[in-house]
Amino acid sequence: MAKNRVYLSLGSNIGKREEYIQKAIEAIEKNEGIRVLKKSGLYETTPVGYLEQDLFLNAVIKIETDFSASEILKIINKIEAELDRKREIRWGPRTIDIDILIFSDQKINEPNLIVPHKEMMNRLFVLVPLIEIYDGEYYEKEEIVQKMSLKSYFFQPIVSFKLADWVSLGGSYIYARGSVDWDKTINQVGGTLNLSDKKATGQGFSFGFYFQPNDKLDVSVAYRSPVDMKAKNGVATFNVSPALYTNLGLSATSGGKDKFSATLPLVDEYTIGATYKVTPKWQVSADFNYTGWSTYNRLVIDFENAKAGNQADRTISVVPKNFKNSISLRFGTQYMVTDRIAARLGYYFDESPYEDKDFIPETPSFDNNVITGGLGFKFNKFNVDVSGAYALMRSRDVKNDYLGFYGQAKGKAFYFGLGLSYNPF
Repeated sequence: MAKNRVYLSLGSNIGKREEYIQKAIEAIEKNEGIRVLKKSGLYETTPVGYLEQDLFLNAVIKIETDFSASEILKIINKIEAELDRKREIRWGPRTIDIDILIFSDQKINEPNLIVPHKEMMNRLFVLVPLIEIYDGEYYEKEEIVQKMSLKSYFFQPIVSFKLADWVSLGGSYIYARGSVDWDKTINQVGGTLNLSDKKATGQGFSFGFYFQPNDKLDVSVAYRSPVDMKAKNGVATFNVSPALYTNLGLSATSGGKDKFSATLPLVDEYTIGATYKVTPKWQVSADFNYTGWSTYNRLVIDFENAKAGNQADRTISVVPKNFKNSISLRFGTQYMVTDRIAARLGYYFDESPYEDKDFIPETPSFDNNVITGGLGFKFNKFNVDVSGAYALMRSRDVKNDYLGFYGQAKGKAFYFGLGLSYNPF
């Protein structure tokens, strides 16, 4: 049976404060069935509530135990009494004060015990030593990703040349503009972080060859370069207790806001496709796509001031992604119902770019089997295409140890498309 992991806060502002805290820890350790795993440093703080008293020394310890929460409460109450704790004034001076902050992943709401401690997130003298030793294993079971909105717009002028009757060459310059609005939990401090940037930009190129060896067969080969979408002046908003601003490296008047920069890659793609005209009205097609996802092996977020990262420089956060190169296979057919109306039906397989151990909730991916259909309409020089698709996603057993994210992931999707084109020649 797994042992309970418990965080206890200790405070003293009478007499030899450090000695009282040390004696309390030693008394806790003497109990069989309790093992102290971690101890924070000592922090001197001003009193809360009743101000006409001396400064406090505060600390937090992490223990491992077989005892229940009510049993731990009895033990610490006994220790407080043995160390001459008096309860004459609410929030008044005391030789020792011991509180249960977190008890495994339990939620307790009883007259004499509330866990997690209801004032924990409002008290700096608790949060600072807690954060020092907290391993982030217990928190409110919220979604890791609260909200995520990604938008991108492409400006892609294309130029093509007919090199011979049977072959053409085309190329394009790619300018991309995008935005991100991402809410995620910060488990260690019980809040959320919003990352927002409306002016991310990137550049790239593409080129391709088109071959027509005879009247029935068309073959195309295409390449699109990587496009690195750079967010240079993003705004990071930490929705946490204001008491934590300075601990995060933010000014007390910042409102929890900071700037950040990051790069999100749109990776390179290789495509080869072919179309064969079975009859003048009926054609079939197929293509193979290879995507270089392996270049997206990590996401780096560089905060201007916030110490919210996981590197030696605490303003830098590096999140492993471990994407792998993937393929997709597509098959389709088109039949001209009339000279102006085309009916289309297709199928494609799209491979996920990562394994179960690297599954990420902000961009969930599955091995996809997709059924597609659509209609095309010709109006002189204008063409209108209407399409739809239904994706049958393979469920996944999620095992991401880095995020502590486990379970089964399922999904389904419907797509709708509308295309307009104009041929002046």
